[in-house]
Amino acid sequence: MANSFTRLISGRNTAVLLAGLGAGTMATGFLLTSFLSCSSDFPDLRKHNNCMSAALTPAIYGKLRDKVTPNNWTLDQSIQTGVDNPGHPFIKTVGCVAGDEESYEVFAELLESHHQRPAQRLRPPTMKHPTDLDVTGGVFDEKYVLSSRVRTGRSIRGLSLPPACSRAERREVERVVVTALAGLKGDLAGRYYSLGDMTDKQQQQLIDDHFLFDKPISPLLTCAFMARDWPDARGIWHNNDKTFLIWVNEEDHTRVISMEKGGNMKRVFERFCSGLKQVEHLIQERGWEFMWNERLGYILTCPSNLGTGLRAGVHVRLPKLSKDPRFSKILDNLRLQKRGTGGVDTAATGDTFDISNNDRLGKSEVELVQMLVDGVNHLIECEKKLERGQDFKVPAPVAQFRK
Repeated sequence: MANSFTRLISGRNTAVLLAGLGAGTMATGFLLTSFLSCSSDFPDLRKHNNCMSAALTPAIYGKLRDKVTPNNWTLDQSIQTGVDNPGHPFIKTVGCVAGDEESYEVFAELLESHHQRPAQRLRPPTMKHPTDLDVTGGVFDEKYVLSSRVRTGRSIRGLSLPPACSRAERREVERVVVTALAGLKGDLAGRYYSLGDMTDKQQQQLIDDHFLFDKPISPLLTCAFMARDWPDARGIWHNNDKTFLIWVNEEDHTRVISMEKGGNMKRVFERFCSGLKQVEHLIQERGWEFMWNERLGYILTCPSNLGTGLRAGVHVRLPKLSKDPRFSKILDNLRLQKRGTGGVDTAATGDTFDISNNDRLGKSEVELVQMLVDGVNHLIECEKKLERGQDFKVPAPVAQFRK
C-alpha cells in the first residue's frame, strides 16, 4: 500500500502541493496534471484478460482515480493486482480488490457494477441480497465424492481489509476474533495456532491435515499487498475434531470452513451454519459486527465474493464424464465451476475435480448449497449412465437469481 507521500506526488493532492508556488503556476500545474491523468496514467491493458481490464475505460478511470476512501484507499491500489497480472492459466480472475468497506461505495461504478462475473452484472439494481443459514444439503454417493466442504469469509466492520490494513488493524482483527473463538463450546471447541509462534511439530501437523496456509506466493495476492509483515497476526483456529476451521488475516479478515472426508454435505453444512452463527454472536457480544449491507450482502476483499462469500464444494471422481466434450457445457448450465483439487492455482489432473458453486450473490446460502447438491448429483448420474453405456441429456440452464 502506498504511503501518504507517494499518494501526494502521484496526482492525488497535487493542487495542494502547487498552491505554494503561486496561482499561475498552480493553474498551469493543475491543467498539466489533468492532461497527464487522462492521457498518460491509464494502465496498459492491451494484453490483459481479467474482469477489471474488460470493464475499466479511460472515462471510468478519469472519474475515479482521484477519489479516496476515508482510509485513503485509491482506485490505483484496487486495480494493481489486475494491472500486474494480465491473466491466469485456469480461471478468469477479477483483477481488483477492496481496501475497506467504503471502497464499494467510492468505487462502486467499477467494483460493484462491472467486476462481477458476466452473469452477475445482470443483477437487478433494486435487488436485496438474501441470506439464510437454515440447514439444507444432502448425502452424496461416496463411490464418487471423496470429501465435502463449505467455506465463506467474514470481515470486521471498522477495520481496513487485508490489502490496506495497518499492522495495528491486523493485530486488532486477530485479537477480536481469537477472543471470540475462545467462547465456542462442545464439538466446536478448539484452539488457535499463531503462524509466528507455532512449533515445527505443530506446523507439520497442520500441513499433514491440509490446514496450513503459508505466506502467499501467488502474484494475485502479493500484488494486492496481502503479504506485508508476514506472518504478523496471522493464524489458524480449528476445533478439536478438525472439522471446523477459521483462517485469520489471510485474503480476508476471516475464512470460516467446515469440512470432512466423504459425501455428507448435510452434516458439513449443519456444522457450518451452527459455527458461523455462534462466531457472529460472540463477536457481537464484544461490541463488534461483520461488514454487511442489504444490497451486496457480506463485504469481503474480492468483489467476486460479495453476497454470501460462500463456496460449497466437493472432490468428485468423474473419469468418464470429464472426457465427454459436453462436460464444460453441463457445468456452465448448472452454474458450477471446476478447479484442480490443489486449489485455484492448480490444473485438474486425472479424473478427480474440485466442483463448487459459481455464484455468491443473488441466492442465499441455503439455495447455493442446494444448487451444488443437485448439480453434483446430476454429474454423478451422468457418470453412472456412461458407465452403463447410456447417453444423457445436457440440462437446461439454471437461473442465477430468484424469480
